[in-house]
Amino acid sequence: MFNSTESWARTALTGRIKVVSPNLGAGQYVARKLGPNGNMVTCDDYDDALKIRIAPAEDAVLIQCLNTDASGYYWLGLSASSADPDFGKNSSQWVAFTYTTIPSVNPPLVSSQNTSRTVSWAWHLGYDGSLRSVWNDEANSLGYALSWSVELKTRRISGVSNRKAYVARYYCNTGSAETPVRLFFEPDVLTK
Repeated sequence: MFNSTESWARTALTGRIKVVSPNLGAGQYVARKLGPNGNMVTCDDYDDALKIRIAPAEDAVLIQCLNTDASGYYWLGLSASSADPDFGKNSSQWVAFTYTTIPSVNPPLVSSQNTSRTVSWAWHLGYDGSLRSVWNDEANSLGYALSWSVELKTRRISGVSNRKAYVARYYCNTGSAETPVRLFFEPDVLTK
């Protein structure tokens, strides 16, 4: 999809992030406006959706937000739900899908005010257009692939490493208040 030998501008793609779920209450797109506590939420209208630019980085992609309402936050990132997040087996921890101030796969300098601290992450764009992220535990040289969840009441988007533990802790084992989703890059125009 990308030619990393070409300049950033020549290989970047613009589009929206499509939300796919068996539950229509999850929304259709990632919204450009922030929801409660600075978390990103979903929307149903294409015109209300976040417009992004995706460009290659070394082993991942960078995601620039083009129509954000959050001044100074022009990059898509993640922010931890606790001061010392512990992801992986049996973890109920989550990360907020949010705007950040720098484009790097390194921790942002400042995050939205939704959570206690930032984390290191990497974005990956699959051949099928799927948008995935890995939370990096640099102290232990581990990375955890995140799956996405949408809280149906607020439409807040969260990344979790263990959905079963997350649902048990925050939704009392009932999946009726949240739903798993997949995120896909939907280009503005078809590319060669």
